[in-house]
Amino acid sequence: MSKTLNPKSDFSNRMSAAYPSLSKSHRRIADFVLARPLDVVAMSIEGLAQSSGSSTATITRFVRAAGYSGYAEFREKIVSDFQFVPEEILAVNDTDKDTGRRNLSLHSLLADNADNIRDTIANIDNATSSGFIAALINAKRIIILGTGASHYAATFLEEGLALYTEKSVSNILSRGASEYSNNFVRSVDEGDVVIAISMPRYSNNTVQLSKAAKEKGALILAITDSPTSPLVPVADIILFAPARNRLLPNSPAAIFALADAIVTTVAARRPDIVASTIGVPPEDLFL
Repeated sequence: MSKTLNPKSDFSNRMSAAYPSLSKSHRRIADFVLARPLDVVAMSIEGLAQSSGSSTATITRFVRAAGYSGYAEFREKIVSDFQFVPEEILAVNDTDKDTGRRNLSLHSLLADNADNIRDTIANIDNATSSGFIAALINAKRIIILGTGASHYAATFLEEGLALYTEKSVSNILSRGASEYSNNFVRSVDEGDVVIAISMPRYSNNTVQLSKAAKEKGALILAITDSPTSPLVPVADIILFAPARNRLLPNSPAAIFALADAIVTTVAARRPDIVASTIGVPPEDLFL
């Protein structure tokens, strides 16, 4: 079972719409709830205030800003988003969670990455994934935007999609360089598909270029971590891959795994290229 709320859940949808206008203290609460909803449903309002570094008055204002009548309704809605039975939820102990430093090990951090990947699987429905792949197959040209840790996933997608789609595929923000940005904005057109990849700390360059491309008629496919990501209002189709990390600003593991799955799904439609690449007859590929 996913440890985070589905990005299309009721609370996630409310936060996606309200997040840009929330105060800094309210954003901190929203981030905490989205990251640790299983803990939240077992917390009193005092417990959530303490754990999120807020006050009970701030929590009350936050739940009302989110459109709930009060804390009780807010917590009930989080429970219904998970569709867990109360016994399973109440078994969570929110007083014994601060053990991260003692448990930091290679195995535990790999397990964190596995959790991110499991949540990615849970968060992506068939209709969204099919639409994402169809957009790539039907694209006139594919343009990829990704800087920082996202750059490496962007490079992987560039190489794989160029091979298996035989289209023009370009990674505009290679290693964060933006000298081609102006040319990109001038050249983008209807029929182009932009894959925008961003996770905390979000790249403003990626967001602004995505907006510019959308205004020129391009279809925007986003790969990001949260419904509060600044890419969400811009994108036409979104695949969510959590990027939680105990110490670092983000973990790209789930996005890498998602990029690999995207390339493989596209490759499955071109058995002729796959067969020539690995040296087997096309009819033997799926045996």
